[in-house]
Amino acid sequence: MLARLHERIWAASQGSPFMVVETLHALREGGATDAQGGLPLPERVRRVVARRLERLGPPARQLTAAAAVIGRDFTFDLLQRVSRVGPNEAIEAVEELVRRHVFVEAGEGFDFSHDRIREVARQALLAPRRRLLHRQVAEALEALHGDNVDAHAAVLGHHYRQAEVWDRALSYLSHAGAHADARGAVREAAVMLAQAVEAQERLPAGNVSLEETFDLRLRAARPLYACGDMIGFERRIRELRALAEELGDRRLLGIAHAHACEYLRSVHEEHDRAREAGEAGLALAIEVGDEALQDQANFQLGCLYSWRGDEHRALGYLEAATARAPRLPPIGRIGTLTPYLPALGRRIAALAALGRFAEARRVAAEAIRLVDAGANPAAFPLAQIGGMCILQGSLDEGIAHLVHSLDIQREHGFAVVRASSTAFLAEAYALAGRQSEALAVLDETADWETCMPTPAQRGVVLARLGYALLFVGRIEEARRFGSCALEFAARYAVPGAEALARRLLGEVALHEATSSADGSAEGQLQQALALAATLALRPLVAQCRVGLARVDQHRGKHHDAREHLASAIAMYGEMEMPFWAGRAQELLASLA
Repeated sequence: MLARLHERIWAASQGSPFMVVETLHALREGGATDAQGGLPLPERVRRVVARRLERLGPPARQLTAAAAVIGRDFTFDLLQRVSRVGPNEAIEAVEELVRRHVFVEAGEGFDFSHDRIREVARQALLAPRRRLLHRQVAEALEALHGDNVDAHAAVLGHHYRQAEVWDRALSYLSHAGAHADARGAVREAAVMLAQAVEAQERLPAGNVSLEETFDLRLRAARPLYACGDMIGFERRIRELRALAEELGDRRLLGIAHAHACEYLRSVHEEHDRAREAGEAGLALAIEVGDEALQDQANFQLGCLYSWRGDEHRALGYLEAATARAPRLPPIGRIGTLTPYLPALGRRIAALAALGRFAEARRVAAEAIRLVDAGANPAAFPLAQIGGMCILQGSLDEGIAHLVHSLDIQREHGFAVVRASSTAFLAEAYALAGRQSEALAVLDETADWETCMPTPAQRGVVLARLGYALLFVGRIEEARRFGSCALEFAARYAVPGAEALARRLLGEVALHEATSSADGSAEGQLQQALALAATLALRPLVAQCRVGLARVDQHRGKHHDAREHLASAIAMYGEMEMPFWAGRAQELLASLA
């Protein structure tokens, strides 16, 4: 914590000892933070900078005010247009500002010599003047960039929003948010689209139709889910349902139902209500003939059953969701973005859990082709492909995919699969004998027993983390994680997570090497085996048999151990899992 504070102080000071000392004084005296929640602006710094600015000539002060509103890195043309100072006077004023070290040259433009100068200049502006300057910045950008304003939509949206020109802010922020979402930059998209919703709400009554309100809130909901803002996501979906009911539009009501399935599953872990919502959305999609909505509803129902461990049923829905090539809704029509790439990812995970790795790899090849072509969200299928590889035992391949996925997730704020990706990565590092890397990942997850972006992940993620802890020798922590995973699975009736948790607890008991521990291990592993067999989770069935073989080995029942191992080795061979087959064969050889 202290190291991070030091880094923030150094960054804010930009290497100025005076700024460092005064910032420390301000923190000690409880100074208020700036508008962005950063470090406080020290009062002595503010006074010193203000005196420097007061000594500037009138044109230079006008340019300083304009630059403070523009932000960082501005061109002379933009600065002159915004300030409304004549060209010759503006040139002289810029020369004065550079000479007095208020501005510095930055490439082909200029910047403030220190961000605290910009901050003081901005704070000196009264609200009406600040709004006017923001509008002038936006108008100048439009004039300078002509037909290429789309590339500057986010900046234009920001300035029109600060100017309180709500119709223009709405237009640009909506465009910027959609562009960010298409790039997979979900954190940026969530901010832009939330601001677009705010702008839309500020427009006079009657200027916006209910259909337009529905469309924008639908687009604003998606990145919230991806970022892990489940409260915000649920609020938006509830708004959608109310709007659809007010409009009496059955297609829009279907969209609301399909997404309600998502938050009921992810946020509230209410399987029955989520299933009812998903099925209602699918029925309405079929009724109105909307194929894209059918894909969305099938995807949500597939995720729901996958979450419970019923991968066979999930696979039927996921195959339906990916039966058609991805398409966007017709121009001008409210639509929900195709879930094609995420559905491919979930389909890969379902096939892997069922031990159908050859099929999973064929689907993975299609997902990778789309990712390489620039499709988004890339992080989701890459995470699922990584998990598939770990289950099959292709550790290096899986690690590469998971690291790639996590890099994308961190860059763009994609949080919804970060917990599961990290848990699989920790397990993979531990299995590969890369102990220091496994421990580094595990240290990042210390508070995950109670904190995850989607509560629905908790049981499976805790069990995976428990396996990683077990493989690096942290037995008591593995037991605790297994117990928490089992408690979650029992509370919410999630048999897939229960099977994973019981296998983990059985493996933990095996490390105690006592007769009572062997009994506990056998009980947990037998229950895990029964659940896995019922759900047709064949890789897990094979792993449970290997665990039971170790119990029989401890008891001297080598014949029974060989039977378990022979069954597991045969299954591993059928599923093309040579890594796991090799480990089982080593155990079999030790019984000779």
